[in-house]
Amino acid sequence: MDKSNQIKEHFAQQGIDPVLIFDRYLLAELPSVRDSTIRNYQTLWLRFLGWLIEVHLTIPKVRDQDIHAFFSGLKDINRQQRERYQLVIKRGFEAVQSNYKNLANPLQSKGLQDIHAEDWRSGQSNRSKQFLSIEQSSALIQQLNASFTIAQQESQKLGLTPNVWKLIRDHTLVALALGSGLKVLELLSLRPEAIQFDTNTVLIDCGCLIDFDPKVQHDVNRTTPNESIIQAYIHDQQGQHRHVRLMDWAIDWLQLWLSVRFDTTVLFPSRRIIKSGQKSVMNPATLARIVQAWGLEHGFKGLTAQRLRNTYGALRLEDGATLDALNAEMGYVSHAAGAFKLAQEWQHFKASHALEKLEDQDKPNIA
Repeated sequence: MDKSNQIKEHFAQQGIDPVLIFDRYLLAELPSVRDSTIRNYQTLWLRFLGWLIEVHLTIPKVRDQDIHAFFSGLKDINRQQRERYQLVIKRGFEAVQSNYKNLANPLQSKGLQDIHAEDWRSGQSNRSKQFLSIEQSSALIQQLNASFTIAQQESQKLGLTPNVWKLIRDHTLVALALGSGLKVLELLSLRPEAIQFDTNTVLIDCGCLIDFDPKVQHDVNRTTPNESIIQAYIHDQQGQHRHVRLMDWAIDWLQLWLSVRFDTTVLFPSRRIIKSGQKSVMNPATLARIVQAWGLEHGFKGLTAQRLRNTYGALRLEDGATLDALNAEMGYVSHAAGAFKLAQEWQHFKASHALEKLEDQDKPNIA
């Protein structure tokens, strides 16, 4: 008898079949979960159920301290995998809850929801996500709006000088990173045809990418040339490209950039004029310098494209976006812990930011 059937037989004595219930839950998910993801989730769920048998626990009696003990006992597993366990077990209990309404979900515990609970999240594979606060986001958008008028005037007065071209390009890069949540790789590799103007909206086709040679792909992806992260997420939603809606306030910058950019294969080339033999693709380090310099110039220290992308996700959550919608919008691997982790990080960031504001208010005003 295989492990799955052994677990089924064990829990059948308790009048419950958590394996079958979870399988049905995954198959009913929309958009559909890929077969490889289902197999991965089933494996993690079975391991957890097997652990319950080992420690003589029934599902109705599982409490947050038991989940904590399971997480703490995971050895040689990095932080990302631990968070995937957390997501799978949470969804497993949600699936069982749909059949047993009185069952509590121990993953709702505040301590287990804390993305910074380092006693069991000891893996070092990921740093905590960074965000702009709501106030900082509003200030950044206001700065972009104010700079737009200046850029228009400069382009009309001086023409398309190298400085004006760079000014418009750099501002548009910042606007798109915050206004669409594009990945760094997408900002570097989108073709101009990716921009689609609809009635009063702009859509960005995140599958409209240039082709990278193997060395560049390896450098950008930090992986082997045969494992293309560039294309991996494109087929994540039933083979359909992600079409991201650009936030309205960023449209003016994009339209201005499209009106002044030269005819190149990429939306944001590395330089104004591409000479024979020069690469048009911007280096990730160049993008990092552009965003950081823009931030320092306008009072946003430590600004990065990834921080802007994270903040886009946070703003969508504040607007009421669901985790599934955010997974699809931001191109996270389908049903992985991407949006779930971002949401937990955002809640922690907001709480910390609010506490810092209170502490600042309590400080004595020494004139």
